[in-house]
Amino acid sequence: MTRLSPAASDCEGGFTLLELLAVLTILAVSAALVLPRTSGTRQSAVVRAAAVDLVAGLKAARAGAMTSSRTQTFTLDPQSRRYWVDNIVAPKRLPAGVAISIEPDGDTSAPIEFAFRPDGSADDRRIRLSSPRQSATVSIDWLTGCVDMRLGD
Repeated sequence: MTRLSPAASDCEGGFTLLELLAVLTILAVSAALVLPRTSGTRQSAVVRAAAVDLVAGLKAARAGAMTSSRTQTFTLDPQSRRYWVDNIVAPKRLPAGVAISIEPDGDTSAPIEFAFRPDGSADDRRIRLSSPRQSATVSIDWLTGCVDMRLGD
């Protein structure tokens, strides 16, 4: 039978404490760099989702005007953070923490109405939703009534 020397028997597989500490340090530094970048992701998603819902409501008003041959009014109340279209879109609430501004009016103290006409035309306005990390601008073309959304920082 062959005997192993004492030095050869100490070479069993495994990691030293120093190697484990080095790996944990690298993981901690990586997490510290990545986590701040993902913290604003939720708020960005909230702004994006609110803008998408707003676009859907505006498009429903446009479609309703064209199919019914009657002017449809999309109403946005910045104070209560709600919007609706009578008989088409039930009142929906915009999320808290999302700022609302409307151009060219600028006044957010009273409900604002956006008219969509049967010929496809509409009021020329822009709605800007924003949070500290994300913004979205919803535009309505006056001639065609088309609704467009752009995301920005």
